[in-house]
Amino acid sequence: MRREHGFLAAVGALKFKDVFASSEFLVGVPVGILLASAQTAWGTTELRVSTTTAFVSIITALLGIIFAGFAMVVAFLSPKYLSFLDQSEEGVKKFFRPFMIAIGMQCILLFLAVFHMSLGASLDWVTELVLFWVTSISFAWNVIDVVALARSVMMQATVRARHDRIIGDSEKR
Repeated sequence: MRREHGFLAAVGALKFKDVFASSEFLVGVPVGILLASAQTAWGTTELRVSTTTAFVSIITALLGIIFAGFAMVVAFLSPKYLSFLDQSEEGVKKFFRPFMIAIGMQCILLFLAVFHMSLGASLDWVTELVLFWVTSISFAWNVIDVVALARSVMMQATVRARHDRIIGDSEKR
């Protein structure tokens, strides 16, 4: 059951277009490339390490907010709505998958940023730049991906409202 509900299972259920044709990817990656390009052209290793320090602060805050939001969504789902979701093809997993992916991606980014922050100054120039580029692109994509998570919650709110209206209508009869 653990593997079935984990990060890799959630990522494995994604379709190529869900990731690489998403507006979050198409906006986040160019923003990350722009940041990394500017830091490569005009920055120093010290400045890039300082930037990844800021990434760590921002991503840990986002990770805490998203995990708290995930917990709140789980806590406030009504038993009737959970049963309704469970009847769908993929059950409640489809609803919770975006949270699992966001949390997993942010944990990976956190490790990348901490690695760059702690070792960037001692790495050779090329390795440090590659690590910074990967971290910058991942950071921008993760920040923009919060919009996808909000969209997922909004879509579920719409489905829940429709569900509650249908249930309310049937209970009136």
